[in-house]
Amino acid sequence: MTLGGVLAAIYFLDELGIKENFLGGTVVLTCFMLLGGLLTGRWSGRLVDRVGTTRVLFWGHIFWAMLPLFWLVASPRVALLWLGASSLLGGVASTAATTAANKLITRLPPPEFRAMYIAVSTSLASLAGGLGVVTAGTILRYLGDWTLEVTWFDLGAFRLLFIASLCLRLGSTLFLVRRIGV
Repeated sequence: MTLGGVLAAIYFLDELGIKENFLGGTVVLTCFMLLGGLLTGRWSGRLVDRVGTTRVLFWGHIFWAMLPLFWLVASPRVALLWLGASSLLGGVASTAATTAANKLITRLPPPEFRAMYIAVSTSLASLAGGLGVVTAGTILRYLGDWTLEVTWFDLGAFRLLFIASLCLRLGSTLFLVRRIGV
C-alpha cells in the first residue's frame, strides 16, 4: 500500500524547496524515474526469466519500499540529490516488480480468465492507491503543524507519514509476496 506517495510532492515543493528549482525538480522526479525504468526494462525481463517471478517481485517491492528513507533524509540543500537517487531506484524497482507481476498474472490463471485476473488486479491496486492517498490526506490534515524535535531531526507530519509508509510498504511486501510461493 502506498500511503500518500502522491502527497509527497507537496512536501518536496514546500519543505524541500523544489519550487525554487522547478525545472530541476521536475527532471529529478519524473525523468530519473523514467530513465531508471527505460535503462533496466530489458534487464528486468531477463532477470525474471533467470531467477523467477517471486524473487524479482519480492526484491523489486523491497527496494520500492525503501523510497521513503530517501525522503526522510533529504534536506533543502541536497534535495535534488536524494530525490534523484530515490526516483532512479524507484524506476528500476517498479519496472522489475511490474515485469515480474505481469508474468505472474499472465501465467497463473487459465487463458479464458486471464483478462478478468488482470482487471481485478489493476482495480485492487488502484483502490489501494486511492485509499492510501485519502488516508494520508486525512492524517496530514489531522496532524496539521505538529512536530517533534528529536536532537537534529524534526519529526513533522510528513516525515511521520513517510515512516508509516515505509513500515506499511515493508510489511505488505514481507507478508504478501512470500505467500505467493510460485
